Amino acid sequence: MIFIDELDRCRPDFSVQVLELIKHTFDIPGVDFVLVTNTTQLKAAINHAYGAGVEAGRYLDKFIKFKCSLPQKFIPKGGSHFHEKVASVEHISKLLLKSPTLQNTKLIEQDHIVKSVCEDFTHIKNLSLREVETFVRHIEIYHQLTQDLADNKYPGYCLLRLFGIFTFCFEQELQKSIMNESIDIDYVARYLELPLASDWDKGRAPRSAKQYIAYFLIRELEGDDGRYLAPESQASSFGQLERSLFGPFGLDDNEAFETIKSSIQSFYLGTSE
Repeated sequence: MIFIDELDRCRPDFSVQVLELIKHTFDIPGVDFVLVTNTTQLKAAINHAYGAGVEAGRYLDKFIKFKCSLPQKFIPKGGSHFHEKVASVEHISKLLLKSPTLQNTKLIEQDHIVKSVCEDFTHIKNLSLREVETFVRHIEIYHQLTQDLADNKYPGYCLLRLFGIFTFCFEQELQKSIMNESIDIDYVARYLELPLASDWDKGRAPRSAKQYIAYFLIRELEGDDGRYLAPESQASSFGQLERSLFGPFGLDDNEAFETIKSSIQSFYLGTSE
């Protein structure tokens, strides 16, 4: 039995050649192949080799006799469907908990807002297990370089820094707009699911870490008359929230934006672009 991993990550022509070699040369009794691959990417490789007119799924069926998929959700042992978990979220939770680099941070505390924002980002981007590992690796590198995620830091700054790390890893266009100081605030609001201020009194006030990031960033960029500024009925509670996240004096002017930008810039190793 021969296992071939990550065939989808090879050159398209090579991937197809391997499939055809397996089919035409090793289709003999006693020899079996197991392919561990991203089927969508492998289909794209087939279309790259033979053109978009080829039905890649039917072509692939000629080579694969049986297939199974890793589930996006799972039920823990001994649990029921009420305890169903998202595999990528569980994966990032485990990686953060086990990371020696992050032991002095809130990222290892269950249900802490700093940890929850990583799970929020995993949901937003629907990260694969491999992408989750990339994200955690960058978090570790950032903390190793700066110690800016340490347990003694106010949690709001950690949220902003983690957002910067996330955009560096997975949102290149958003990252560029941050570095060029040309952010589309409506895009950020939609991306992080921040409702308009006119909807806050309808039971839709921000309640999650990702929404807090969007609110404090957009508040700086939008000014006092913005559509996303907390309405008067919510101003007091969000003032208290700001002090709980960023300390007794809250955020300085432009501080949320600069915190996100500086966390991205850390990966440029001191350069500006």
